Amino acid sequence: MAEFFRIDVHHHLSPPAYLEALGEEVGPPLKYWSLAKSLEDMDEGEVGTAILSVTQLTTRIDDREKLRRLARECNDYSAKLVADHRGRFGMFAALPMPDIDGCLKEIEYGLDVLKADGIGLYTSYHDKWLGDPAFDPVFAELERRKAVIYVHPVTPACCVNLVPGIQDANIEYGTDTTRAIARMIFGGA
Repeated sequence: MAEFFRIDVHHHLSPPAYLEALGEEVGPPLKYWSLAKSLEDMDEGEVGTAILSVTQLTTRIDDREKLRRLARECNDYSAKLVADHRGRFGMFAALPMPDIDGCLKEIEYGLDVLKADGIGLYTSYHDKWLGDPAFDPVFAELERRKAVIYVHPVTPACCVNLVPGIQDANIEYGTDTTRAIARMIFGGA
């Protein structure tokens, strides 16, 4: 195999616990994710390393303990892939947002124990966007650690199914990213 130098920082996976917890809410291609397909796609795209992240983890689960457990299981699964395929994968640890105490524990575990490459966040959580003062303790800890933060857009609860026949992501991913950036800048984050 040729040596590839590209790094893919937008590489989602679907750990078994994620698929079990979200069930029918998981759509393709995440529903059909596999390690073999992931590696095949990387080779086809000449990607040397992919940084794994779980998508849509915390926007659909309201039970705090279930969310903490799921974030931990997803992070452990990602870390195993990183260890088993040294050099092919890195990882952004998932957090149980908006559970601040759970996030602080998972930041410590993800960065100190699992040696994650950074933390994965979404542009918004329910009715709060990044930069909201409720998230200040999380950002203070990430800043203290000089952690890399990967931000993925999401469709917020306010804006689901607004335009018939058009997928929410087509409009909301860019719009929600703008909301998050504005909230962070104008809020001083």
